[in-house]
Amino acid sequence: MNKPIENSLVEQPTGGKRIEYIDAMRGFTMLLVVMSHISGFELGMNRADDDVFSFGRLFAEFRMPLFFFVSGFVLYKDSQRWNFRESLAFLRKKSEVQLFSPFVFLSVFVLVHDVGLLDALFDYQKSGYWFTFTLFAYYVFYIFLQWALNLLRCRGWVRDAVLLLSAFLLYMLTIYTMIEHYHLNEGLAALLGVPTWHHFLFFTIGVCVRKHFSMFEHLLDRRYTTCLLLLVFALFTLPLPFSRMSSTLTHLLLAVSGICLVFAYFREHQEAFSRNRFLGRAAQYVGRHTLDIYLIHYFFIFSNIGVLAPDFSQLNSPFMELTCSAGLSLLVVAACLLVSSVLRLSPVMGHYLFGQKI
Repeated sequence: MNKPIENSLVEQPTGGKRIEYIDAMRGFTMLLVVMSHISGFELGMNRADDDVFSFGRLFAEFRMPLFFFVSGFVLYKDSQRWNFRESLAFLRKKSEVQLFSPFVFLSVFVLVHDVGLLDALFDYQKSGYWFTFTLFAYYVFYIFLQWALNLLRCRGWVRDAVLLLSAFLLYMLTIYTMIEHYHLNEGLAALLGVPTWHHFLFFTIGVCVRKHFSMFEHLLDRRYTTCLLLLVFALFTLPLPFSRMSSTLTHLLLAVSGICLVFAYFREHQEAFSRNRFLGRAAQYVGRHTLDIYLIHYFFIFSNIGVLAPDFSQLNSPFMELTCSAGLSLLVVAACLLVSSVLRLSPVMGHYLFGQKI
């Protein structure tokens, strides 16, 4: 008998109650991903000059960091001890959805678009399918760090500080400026996806937030926290002289403040994103099927869906770009969910493509 599973790129902790607004927030983030790809590949914003404002570029400052933040947030379990046997079982289970499934879709995608499979694998973006491979690498990094911290007998805040410091060092070593400076974006580095490893910092931040969730909530409830976050995000978004003194600092502050603002918004309006509301049910449904959407949406993105839309790289119309990309992304997400539901009719395909339990 088939047993449906609420599948997604990441899972809520087993044995715990799902946090509804987290699922809704994940659905919102998936929508931002599709919007960004439509804006960049179909509406021409990848060709736009840097001085042309784009909501897609604005969302890009926190979109993927938010996804990895949520991945770390839902991974953490206080009862998990990460011994060798449990770690191996965890990685074996994750390899099915994080490695095998995207490899199948990647193989079909490059075949359809006449791209060499080896060329795609030795590209750090993996023809767009880099996220799941990178997330699996983060699971490996996190487990090895847990083993090291256990050997060092680190406890409490010291353990969290060492974890965050290690992730920050990896961030500094693998940001794009460092990769370009040392010419590492070739060969083995591209195969392993080294240029995408800097997002591990946001993954570990998510783990620590989940671990100290009550403290994080208390911080968000402080009177001036949201105001400060909005101020930081606005100041480093505007083309002010001090905001471009360090591109690394700018991107880091925009990512962290953006993550916190989105989290604070969904937490503040969690009733609107509950199962009792249509918007909440829809957002949660998308959030529980992010893996399906992520794996399928590229087939629609690269099908000339923007052929009737203007080339926004030649226009300075950010609100029209936002409206057009949002409308098209809703259609693409709906089409992906339809294809997913058809594929899931087969228990075997549902299991091996999307991790559906049998």
